[in-house]
Amino acid sequence: MGQPRHDRLLLRLAFLLLSQGLLAQGLDYNQPPENYTVCQGDNATLSCAIDTEVTRVAWLNRSNILFAGRDKWSLDPRVQLLAHSAAEFAIAIARVDAYDEGLYTCSFQTRLRPHTAQLYLIVQGAPWGRQGLGVGPAEQGEGSGRGGRGLWSKGTGLTWGWPI
Repeated sequence: MGQPRHDRLLLRLAFLLLSQGLLAQGLDYNQPPENYTVCQGDNATLSCAIDTEVTRVAWLNRSNILFAGRDKWSLDPRVQLLAHSAAEFAIAIARVDAYDEGLYTCSFQTRLRPHTAQLYLIVQGAPWGRQGLGVGPAEQGEGSGRGGRGLWSKGTGLTWGWPI
């Protein structure tokens, strides 16, 4: 029996990325990922600051490519490109759910070497939780999301719970 089609596609993709320099040794993992907390059902904006030296850029989640430049690789219609400029590469995830939680990586290549920036998306309960617990953006600090109600977790000690 031959290798499944999916595996062959992944092997081709890995070769393509390695040959284009998006994945390479010496990536910048010296910074721990930022935590970005959103409520289930809200929209999340993931933004990566870049400059004119960047030759290639991609957003990944769990080693799956979401966007490589302007090319959408994700089959999820909730994932959209928001910005691809000389200064910013941003995507949006609409109506986040628990399965969206995890590590997201912005990988970009300059003429000198590859770089990465990471954030960990945390999805908190249902949208009612914020009002039900009396916890809102003012208590936690508003996030930078455009059109989203995402909250940056800054070690406030606030926790979310479910009704008993």
